[in-house]
Amino acid sequence: MKKFQITDFINDLAKKVRSITSDEDSARQHAWWLLEALTAQKEIQLYAKKEIVLSDTQVEQLNKWIKELTIDFKPLQYVLGYVDFLGLKINVQPPILIPRPETEEWCQWLISQLINLKDEKLEILDLCTGSGCIALAFAKNFPNSNVIASDISEKALELCKINKEENKIKNVTFILSDLFGKLPENKKYDLIISNPPYIDPEDWQNLQPQVKLWEDKIALVAPDHRLEIIKKIAHGAREFIKENSILKKYNLPQFAMEIGYNQANEVTKILHNNKWKNIIIKKDNEDLDRLAIAKI
Repeated sequence: MKKFQITDFINDLAKKVRSITSDEDSARQHAWWLLEALTAQKEIQLYAKKEIVLSDTQVEQLNKWIKELTIDFKPLQYVLGYVDFLGLKINVQPPILIPRPETEEWCQWLISQLINLKDEKLEILDLCTGSGCIALAFAKNFPNSNVIASDISEKALELCKINKEENKIKNVTFILSDLFGKLPENKKYDLIISNPPYIDPEDWQNLQPQVKLWEDKIALVAPDHRLEIIKKIAHGAREFIKENSILKKYNLPQFAMEIGYNQANEVTKILHNNKWKNIIIKKDNEDLDRLAIAKI
């Protein structure tokens, strides 16, 4: 057993992980997250104690995490094994795509736009679901609705089912499908959402090692100068969307797709060519283009 002063411990741990963070504040946040995971206690609980006692096993585990972070470039989310996403505990494991804060941000915004319809029985489709975080967030917030989520990766769907069970959400079904390929026939949806691959293959090698060494390239990179999957979704979604008088009455979108920060003009043209209307590009908190929404 070893005893540490909390302040000294956090300062020392922050120094050890500084190389993988953007600044000192971020390093300290990483340190707190690691200590919270190690002790199963929140920062406020730990800080109030002023001292912490760690077992030899805990010290060994922490050193293993530090190596994974700083030597192996393993993402913190994979090290901890989960992320919080709109109040859900989303388990993550390599190489399934880690949910990003900007994705959580637009999901929260879209849910807030639709929340007055929480008692409606909507049919919602989530394409390229990955860990299932988007589908589960919408299923949680619209408990009377039915959510279908598809992904091309069997491993991703295994993780989705774990996250579904852990979060005790029943109104979502995960399907192994290349986009629309194996979806139920003759079924149409009120809302179609997606976070598709949208990185140019030429940009892959320039990504941080935490991304290119650990996350699934197929979930991030798209051929045709990053637009192939976006084009398929924009086209196919028109065949799977249905008229919804309530959404139309409240001037709400029926299509939402995450995009890259420099894709607004291209995506707007693609959606327009597929007869989507009222196309809007929404920026994220960093003032970058992030979400394309549209109506029929």
